[in-house]
This record gives sequence, C-alpha cells and structure tokens, in this order.
Amino acid sequence: MTQQYRLHDMTFGGDELVDKEIAALITGLSVRTIEDWTSKRKLPIYYLGPRSIRYRIKELVDWVNQHAVIIETKKNNEGKRNNNVKYYTK
Repeated sequence: MTQQYRLHDMTFGGDELVDKEIAALITGLSVRTIEDWTSKRKLPIYYLGPRSIRYRIKELVDWVNQHAVIIETKKNNEGKRNNNVKYYTK
C-alpha cells in the first residue's frame, strides 16, 4: 500500500506534483525560500515547462527528514515544548 500524507484537510498519495505554495506548507519554509532554494538546486524539483516547476510530495518529505535539525527545545508557559527547526543544505 502506498504511503498517505496529510496536510491540513488534504490527503496525498506522495507521487503528486505540487506548486511552491504547497511545497512551502510541507517544508515549513516560506515561499520566497522555496523559490530561492529552487534556483540554487537545493530542493528536488521537476520542470514541466519554462515557467512551470513542481515538487513531488514524497521527495519533499524525504528531503525534510534528511535536512531538518532541531537545534533548541524550550518549554513555553503552558509546559509544552517548542522546537526550533533549522534546515542545513550543502
């Protein structure tokens, strides 16, 4: 069975290609950072045409799992932990 990914109220199979706005939601990065890192080839991308770039969900999730590092954990006023996540790319 294929892995399912949930994002807010949407469910994806993982092979779907998404735009930069959905890629930003998946990674937790801003759309501007997605654009910048896409131009620097730091993210897995698919060119569908000269102005049409997409991202495969499964590859973005794998990328996040490989590059996300929690650098600080603190408890907030309610006793819940807040993680500060940074991405390290080459």
